[in-house]
Amino acid sequence: MSTRVASPRYLTVTNAFAALRLLPMSDRYKDTEILALRLSGVKNPDLDR
Repeated sequence: MSTRVASPRYLTVTNAFAALRLLPMSDRYKDTEILALRLSGVKNPDLDR
């Protein structure tokens, strides 16, 4: 079984779509999603404002 590493191009495209997804969201929805990620134990320094 081979291990595949995501290419930088794939990560760029994925992150671009994630950023586009946030544009139409209200601030309240964004705050709710960030809170849900924090409560689920996701460790991401970008979530700490």
